[in-house]
Amino acid sequence: MSLGAPNMTSTVLSFASSHTRRRHGEPIMNSDGYLASSTTDATIRAWIHDAPAEVVAARPEGLEGTRTIQGYTPDEIRVGQSASQTKPDSVVYDGAEFRVYSVTRWGSGPSGAITWYEFLAAGPVVS
Repeated sequence: MSLGAPNMTSTVLSFASSHTRRRHGEPIMNSDGYLASSTTDATIRAWIHDAPAEVVAARPEGLEGTRTIQGYTPDEIRVGQSASQTKPDSVVYDGAEFRVYSVTRWGSGPSGAITWYEFLAAGPVVS
């Protein structure tokens, strides 16, 4: 009987520190006819480090020349949704903002409940 992925929450949190997650709301048309969205910041607990060479080598096209970080957190992290034009979350690490481009959701036990997220982000984001 398979119990699914291990519950990594306690392991992740033992290496974690506080970071800012920046989330962009769904875009709305403002009075001038431009798309605008709200941004909310939240503090998350995450273990973040520079991505290993094999992860950097496998980045999607267009991310060449950027720094890539890899992180683990029990807090929800999202990638963008092209259908709703929602931007991906960003994570502040080492004083710079990194845009999330990949998220793997991990469950635990027979219920498959999400217990932690593995993410990849590229940056720093230039405003």
